[in-house]
Amino acid sequence: MKRHCLLAGSLVLVGLLVTPVAGFGQDDYNYNVNFLVGLGGSVDENDAGFGNFDFQLGAAVYVESHTQVAVRLGLMDWGENDELGELTGSRLTYLTIAGEYRDRRGFFSGALFDSALFAGLGAYNLEGTDLDLEDFDQTAIGLTVGASGDFDVSKRFAIRLEGSGHYAGLDHAKFFVMLNFGLAYRF
Repeated sequence: MKRHCLLAGSLVLVGLLVTPVAGFGQDDYNYNVNFLVGLGGSVDENDAGFGNFDFQLGAAVYVESHTQVAVRLGLMDWGENDELGELTGSRLTYLTIAGEYRDRRGFFSGALFDSALFAGLGAYNLEGTDLDLEDFDQTAIGLTVGASGDFDVSKRFAIRLEGSGHYAGLDHAKFFVMLNFGLAYRF
């Protein structure tokens, strides 16, 4: 199932990148890709905490002025000894597609950053080892919401900060939060 999700996500990503998009006057770019790293955890479990490493790859395309469709593929990893519900050594893999409203705000005479709010659907896969030392693997559909800010480094590059919340119908944990930062490239 995990391979099917990754294949579907790859096809959606390629489709977004090769789809012709008319310029909307928003900026000199219609696409962006990003690589983010950060920390996160599950709101359902106090023991696992929020210091779990995660990374995320993303791509977005403008479909209307101020409106993007964004795809995010990510992974959050709990340590081998961290417990998530009745699991140890857990790993959450996710693929989301979201509508994103992006707005540029200016300081003085120029815009120094743009901000975004997003909401969408996702596929979530949780793996780990249960109390009987059996491998656990479950996939569920879920929801994502979040906000991000891009701080311009150059015309094409920006530092991105992103916070997101996720809900997935998984047995051992349902609510996840992540705080990420990284590099976005616009073209």
